[in-house]
Amino acid sequence: MPAILESENIFTQIPPLDEIQEGEVFYMSEEEYLELVEKHEGRFQYENGKVILMPYAQKNHNIVEANIIGELYIALQASPLIVSTNETLIYVPAFDLYANPDVVVFQEPTEYRERKKGIQALLNPVCIIEILSPSTARYDRSKKLQMYQSIPSLQQYVMISQEEVQVETLTKNKEREWVYRFAFEADQSISILDHPIPLSKMYAKVQFEKANTTTT
Repeated sequence: MPAILESENIFTQIPPLDEIQEGEVFYMSEEEYLELVEKHEGRFQYENGKVILMPYAQKNHNIVEANIIGELYIALQASPLIVSTNETLIYVPAFDLYANPDVVVFQEPTEYRERKKGIQALLNPVCIIEILSPSTARYDRSKKLQMYQSIPSLQQYVMISQEEVQVETLTKNKEREWVYRFAFEADQSISILDHPIPLSKMYAKVQFEKANTTTT
């Protein structure tokens, strides 16, 4: 555990990245968090003063993420929607949350929160996609789901497992109700922003350790 100076639950000294453990929780102000984002590599989530270093992505996570970005890029080429990576920082005002979803889809005009020059946090994503890992799956399906659903512009939240063929979507309908969909077979498709995408393409070249199989 790194030695960090603490004053009234706000850390006043930012530790070196190699001294911070994945999943370690510590506290700082919004200004200190933005300084951390500016100076350090890694993905840090901020929620109302609580900061967590998010786990580094594993091989399957990266393959699924690349697959879904590629499929969405093709599917959305003729639309005004823009597909972005986990480099996109978003801000959720209702929960004072800064986060880097795995995939974000948005459109112009974009709205940003900029509390530090050069660091913009997107306020109006249209679709958020998270690749679920064993350490984050429960959180992504519960607390993070609740936080994301508070975003007025959000039309869809997609959760994709990296451990097995399993995709879940929550889509806001015309009545502003959230409709749940679930798919778990490689020959199934699931719609993301009204574009059906086969699960076989989402999981192309992914190897699952338990079954020792590859999805092609």
